Amino acid sequence: MTKPSKSTQDQTLASEELVVPGRRRVLEIMGMAAVALPVLGLQACGSDEGAAPASSSTMDKVEPAMKDVAAKAEKAADSMADSAKTAMDDMSESVESAAEEVKADVQQAAGQAQTIATDAMAQVDENGPQAMGLGYKHDATTIENARYKAGQQCSNCALYQGGSDEWGGCPLFTGKQVKATGWCSAYSAAS
Repeated sequence: MTKPSKSTQDQTLASEELVVPGRRRVLEIMGMAAVALPVLGLQACGSDEGAAPASSSTMDKVEPAMKDVAAKAEKAADSMADSAKTAMDDMSESVESAAEEVKADVQQAAGQAQTIATDAMAQVDENGPQAMGLGYKHDATTIENARYKAGQQCSNCALYQGGSDEWGGCPLFTGKQVKATGWCSAYSAAS
């Protein structure tokens, strides 16, 4: 037998490529993606001898499975959205709670700072020149001044800065504290 020439071999290969039926050629081109065609009941284009049309029973089996997968995916997405919303709500509550705690801590620290500052101030000396000039006494019930009225004392004077504390600041005695039960001639009833 004689061996065909190179050009004859090339022509034979070229003609064999043209002879490959349409469906097989599509499957060769598509590669692994073509595996899904029979599962889904689809046919490639072209006409193969003996190729059976897709049966409706195959589609009847695949369609419910696809719907089930879609339903599960939707349920999973809803679940993830609910989880994310819950996490965001929890985080929001946590941030609000932390802000309230910080606010309470700041208020407490401010109160403590005020107490420390007040405690650090010296008390007015009743025998000091300024106290004697204003007729200041630590105990208002011992006052012998015509301007004094019963019940008047530093704690209900507009100038008293000690709130409900026993000792507090007074702008007339800068840097010093007056006693809540004290009194001086500059008394002005708090409104």
